[in-house]
Amino acid sequence: TSLIVMLLLVRGTPRVRFATAWMLIAILPFAFFTWGITSRYQYLPAIGFAMLLSEGVEWLARVLEGRIPNRARLTIVAVVAAVITIRFMVFASEAVENFAKRTEMWRGFGQAIRAEYPQVPPGGVVVISRALAEKHGRLYLEGLVRWEYRDPTIRVELR
Repeated sequence: TSLIVMLLLVRGTPRVRFATAWMLIAILPFAFFTWGITSRYQYLPAIGFAMLLSEGVEWLARVLEGRIPNRARLTIVAVVAAVITIRFMVFASEAVENFAKRTEMWRGFGQAIRAEYPQVPPGGVVVISRALAEKHGRLYLEGLVRWEYRDPTIRVELR
């Protein structure tokens, strides 16, 4: 993969170099994350990847031009574009389902907090046990509670 990226940067057309650079630069901010849900950051590098795919389809059309009849060339290019599109539609659909499954515990936790604290006034406090905080990861709890109530002034205390 690294060799291919280097070849694209060195030997590619200006648009290919731009798309490759876009992809690499967009990956840098989260490249060193160590947790498993970095997929939510991949939309920006995906733009560069999409530009590379479109350049590849355009390259295929240029290579076939003059070598085979126009109708056959257009059919081949259309089929390749359709296969790429369908492949990524399936991938995107599965990614949404997988993300929903991985985050189900957070939705359940939000519902449990709301059941225990039906109303929280602005600037109010929600008390969460330390054991529960350790189970769910205390880093995200205050953000989750604030999102659940749509109130950025709510505070979380651990006891």
